[in-house]
Amino acid sequence: MKLCQIKTVLICGSGLFFVSCGGPDSSQGSGAPKQERLVKAESQKKAETERKVNNKPQSPVSPKPQVSPSPSPSASASEVLVLRERTPRDLTRSADYILDVQSGGYTGIGFRIKYTLGEHKGTVGEASGEVSLTSEGPLKLKSAKFSVPISSIRTGDETRDCHLVEALGLNYEKSFYPERHVCDRQNVLPTSGENSVAFKNITLEISGIRIAEGENDKLVAGKDVQVQATGLWTVHGVTKEVTFPLVLRANEERTHVQVKGSLQLSLKDFGVKIIPFLLITVDDAAIVELDMRFSRKSI
Repeated sequence: MKLCQIKTVLICGSGLFFVSCGGPDSSQGSGAPKQERLVKAESQKKAETERKVNNKPQSPVSPKPQVSPSPSPSASASEVLVLRERTPRDLTRSADYILDVQSGGYTGIGFRIKYTLGEHKGTVGEASGEVSLTSEGPLKLKSAKFSVPISSIRTGDETRDCHLVEALGLNYEKSFYPERHVCDRQNVLPTSGENSVAFKNITLEISGIRIAEGENDKLVAGKDVQVQATGLWTVHGVTKEVTFPLVLRANEERTHVQVKGSLQLSLKDFGVKIIPFLLITVDDAAIVELDMRFSRKSI
C-alpha cells in the first residue's frame, strides 16, 4: 500500500480545501499542474466576484415617514393634546335666559311721559321674555322676545290707568273711544263687545344686535357689553322697527344677565290717541326704561 503524499493545499475564500496527492513520481506528467491551474483560476474568479459585490454602490433608501403613535388608554390629557389636534369649540351653542319677575311684581320695565303739569311715571307689574345668546366667544344674539300685558301698567292712579288702557288697547274704528271715555265709574272696561280691549299686549322682538368696533364683545363677569339692538315694537296693533342702545352684564357663572337701556317711542307712530283733560295734554314722546334681570334656564 502506497502512502499519499500531500502535494498542495489551497484555502479559498469559500473555505474549500483542495489536496493533490501521489507517489514519488506523481509530479511527472501534466495531470497535477493542470489541476492546480484550474483551482487557481476558480479561486481568482470567486475573489473577483466577491470584490465586485463588496464594492457595489448601495441604492439610497428613502426615509420612512414618521407616524405619530396613537395615545394609549393610559395617556394623560396633555399627551393626548400633543398627539391629536384639539377639537374646536362650538361657538354656536345657545345659552337661554328668561325674564325674572321679582317680588312685588318688579319686572324692571318702566316709562315716563310728560304732560302739561309735569311728568307721569309708570311701571309694569307683569311681563314675560326670553333671550337666547351664544354661550361662548363673541356675543351674538340668536333670538329675543318680550310681551307686556297693558293691564299690568301702573301709574299710581286707577282712573289714569284705565284711561291708559283705553288709549293703548281699544280699536278706535269700533269703539266709542277717542270720542269719549269708555271706562266706567269703577275704572273697568267691558270684557266683550266693541268697547272691549282688542290689543292686549305690547310686544318686542329683537332681530339683531351690533357691537361697535373696538368695544368689548365678550359677555364676562364685571364687564359691560354695549350694543345697538334693532327690533320690532308692536303697540296698539301697529308694528314699527326701532333701533336703541342696550347694556348687558353677566355674573361670574353667567347664570344671570342684567339688561339696561332706554329708548323713546312716539305715540303718534303707533296711532295712539289720548283724550286731553280740559287744557291738560300729554306729550307725544314716551320714554321707556329697562333694567331687566334674566336667569339662565336649567340645562
